Amino acid sequence: MANAPTTEQVEVTVPRLRDRNEKALTAVFCLLFRLTRGEGLVLAKLMTKDYCSKAELQTPDGNSFSVQLSKLRQKLKPHGIEVVTMPRIGVGLDRDARFRIRTLLAQYDTGFIARPRGRSRYKPINIKPDAPLLD
Repeated sequence: MANAPTTEQVEVTVPRLRDRNEKALTAVFCLLFRLTRGEGLVLAKLMTKDYCSKAELQTPDGNSFSVQLSKLRQKLKPHGIEVVTMPRIGVGLDRDARFRIRTLLAQYDTGFIARPRGRSRYKPINIKPDAPLLD
């Protein structure tokens, strides 16, 4: 996505993210990016490591690695996030992708934690890829 800001273009400080284990991070990714459990788990592993091999990213949901990675890339593309393939090493996220995910997580946390109390039900926030990262 050409309009997605990079770390050099945006001069903001991303708030410290809440500490989460892999299972909690997977759940948040599933909600935030509308991923399946397997895709969320792959993204959580990619966020917690510099790179992952094909064997490390196999999930028990039955999809082949290439199919799962292809679906994950399709779902992340509208958000300006790209999963990079490194020949003979594995796959990973570059600095800009990590920055974008951290920023979206920070916005998600803010909307989730700061919601007003009352009788209204929780409605998921809709973050558009062209919207400014932080207000």
